[in-house]
Amino acid sequence: MFRKLILGSWYLIVGCLVLFAIAISIVRGYPSLYQHYLPEIQQNISSIFGKSVDLESIRIDWHGFAPQITARNITIFEDESGYDELLNVDEAVIAIDPYRSILRKKVTFSELTFTGSNLQLIRTADERIIINGIDISKRLAERKKLNQSNKLNINLLSSSISIIDEIRKLDYIFDRVDIVLGFSGEKFKVSSKLVLPQTLGDTFLLTADIRDLDKGFKNIKGKLYSKGENINLELINDFFPQLRVGVNQGVSDFEVWGDFNSVKQRTFLGYLNLHELIYKEIEVPIKSALKGDEIVAMDANFRLQGDINDWQLALANVNIKSANHNWPGKQYEVSCRGCGSQQFSFSGAFDYINTVPLLSTSQHFPFLVDRLNQILDKIEINGVLEASHMQVQFNDNKLMKYAYKS
Repeated sequence: MFRKLILGSWYLIVGCLVLFAIAISIVRGYPSLYQHYLPEIQQNISSIFGKSVDLESIRIDWHGFAPQITARNITIFEDESGYDELLNVDEAVIAIDPYRSILRKKVTFSELTFTGSNLQLIRTADERIIINGIDISKRLAERKKLNQSNKLNINLLSSSISIIDEIRKLDYIFDRVDIVLGFSGEKFKVSSKLVLPQTLGDTFLLTADIRDLDKGFKNIKGKLYSKGENINLELINDFFPQLRVGVNQGVSDFEVWGDFNSVKQRTFLGYLNLHELIYKEIEVPIKSALKGDEIVAMDANFRLQGDINDWQLALANVNIKSANHNWPGKQYEVSCRGCGSQQFSFSGAFDYINTVPLLSTSQHFPFLVDRLNQILDKIEINGVLEASHMQVQFNDNKLMKYAYKS
């Protein structure tokens, strides 16, 4: 009896598999049957972006028992009127999550891939990130509200992208960009690789795994990794105009690992390579500083902690070259409290400094000149300094206290 029960169950399973295979063969043989699912797929994509979506047709390809949808002529609109077009691509490939689809009894996507898109990324004045009219922070907040925990990747491959920064008033266009946007519960992951125009450098890579983006750009937490190759330093003033950096030409390679748990708790580790440095003309000279012995190259490992107002920077394995001097690899530690305010303090500890190229270079950075001149009125700094410590305190941007030990 038991043996017959087992054999009967086995025949039933085999029969079901045969019927399922026949059904798949029929569906594969009649592509027009796919169009029956077009409204459901269209609605699914619309719910992902929070925008109205239109598809011309779909095709379903089977990889074993896993279906893959190819949507033709997909358009995302601002609203249901269909007038304002946010994104249009000839073809999009959609991967289905079979497990969740069966569990939820409806089609659930795991990945969408768009190729050859024209993208526009905006950082708004209120620190929101918007891609082709889609507010990423808002989408994350809605996923959180609806308790959507499923993982979803959106791949934007071989695309062109226009980046508009409303805060810094910058606008750049890049071609051949690959971007991956990953949603997983409250977390958001972005990975991008930019093949830069010749005027900017070679390549730039950025990967970030963050959370709390729905609470505002300044409140995000998470980790990041970034790498740049042959980055043109001539444009650093365009990206960071408030620094008033006096570099006219130069090239940089860098690699950075970041960990930020709050606005005040941020740590960045990595290495920085600067070479072929050429500086702009001096606006205001530093007292007793020479001209012509500027730093032309530097290699260092670094660790930066804190925020823009309170930070600590440690440099190790430092190798610095100026026009006439080579510095041996040494260690440096500097920190600032209240930076950016009228009352702040600065301290530093270093193994070795050659003041000739240091002052020669510093006078090309206007934001340093006035403060260094105040220090040089009180302290005579000349020659090589070894195993030294320095502390200075400013009030209303005027030197109030200082201490030096060597």
